[in-house]
Amino acid sequence: MLKVMAVMLSGILAGCLFRRRSRAWLPFVISGFVYLLLLFLGFSIGGNALIMDRLPDLGTEALLLTAGAVLGSVTAAGLIYKWIMRRKA
Repeated sequence: MLKVMAVMLSGILAGCLFRRRSRAWLPFVISGFVYLLLLFLGFSIGGNALIMDRLPDLGTEALLLTAGAVLGSVTAAGLIYKWIMRRKA
């Protein structure tokens, strides 16, 4: 945790030091690092036999959770819409 905080603080310091310079290249660098992190995460998951064996179960759970979240959001939005329209009338 101390390493994470040190890296974060060094990033803040670097941002303060280079505040006035153009950083148009920065989004490309950040995207590259995010892609690398996703690649390494894929390596880690692909190398874990337990996760790979349970992947169908995890996919089913993820699908059910997503469907429930969407259904709940649509229902709540519909109820709020009806409540707002009733108050306007």
